[in-house]
Amino acid sequence: MSDNAASSSPALTAAGMGNGWTESETWVLIRLWEDHLSELRGEKHNSRVYDAIVTGLAQRGIVRTRWQVQHKIDNFTQKYSSYTITPEILRVVRNSKKRYSERLALEKEQSAKRPREEPEAGPSSEGQDLQKEVETAKKMLTNAELLIAHGLKTKDFAEVESGNSL
Repeated sequence: MSDNAASSSPALTAAGMGNGWTESETWVLIRLWEDHLSELRGEKHNSRVYDAIVTGLAQRGIVRTRWQVQHKIDNFTQKYSSYTITPEILRVVRNSKKRYSERLALEKEQSAKRPREEPEAGPSSEGQDLQKEVETAKKMLTNAELLIAHGLKTKDFAEVESGNSL
């Protein structure tokens, strides 16, 4: 592209190639994205929806191309998955792992103090509780992976955790 072509294009001069979005521009985009979210999820081809968002930005004095808007929204989606879902999952898994480790250490300590007896007929109720916690943590991790794959929000995580399926 020649220098004249770049300077004559309003989208390129106003938005600038490689220039970032200001905070106020980002918030306007987020609000427009929110207004069009159901359309973006429902449409097979989203170019019409992105054009509507570009038009909404232009009405507010923000000149961006459809490509810029689409990539900014794609980046939001990727960052959202890594920042909102993952910390919750890590907290749950770490807490379960910590409780498991503490109980295991306690059982080993108590086992070392007791005289050797014949093994019991089945696992202790404490062992069963621990096993249930581990299974719950695994289920939550699987559910969280589903949330990430479907791009669901944190409030939806509570529904999945409570047993309501997607």
